[in-house]
Amino acid sequence: MNMQRGYTLLELALVIGIIAVILYFSVPVGIRLYRVQLVESARNQTKEILKSARSQSILQKNDITFGVKFDTAPSTIVLFQGASYALANHDLDEISTVPDTITFSVSIPALNDILFAKRTGLPSATGTITLSDGEFSRVLVVDDFGNVWKQ
Repeated sequence: MNMQRGYTLLELALVIGIIAVILYFSVPVGIRLYRVQLVESARNQTKEILKSARSQSILQKNDITFGVKFDTAPSTIVLFQGASYALANHDLDEISTVPDTITFSVSIPALNDILFAKRTGLPSATGTITLSDGEFSRVLVVDDFGNVWKQ
């Protein structure tokens, strides 16, 4: 008896079909999770920058106030030293870029700046920062005491 071992064309087509169905349902879920993670990561990055500015003001690093400037075009967040962004020494700025797919809107008066007072860390303005990719959005809140928390 001369038996050849291998797979038939029908078996191969069936396996390829099963893989295609699995990919059809799993790829959109993976893309969705990636997009949510991107927005969440941008929110965490923004939160850490705000917390850093506040803590450096409380510690009176360089005996000066620290602040954060939100620039929407391009989407950047600047940690600066000085009485205002306009008067800051921009050589000392720490600039963080938000991914191109993420936009943020800031409901903070004073030209999208937040200054944190020396010693107390009290903010010059309070409000919310919303980060979004068009479908998913995440919100940060800066309260009256300078605390930054996720909403």
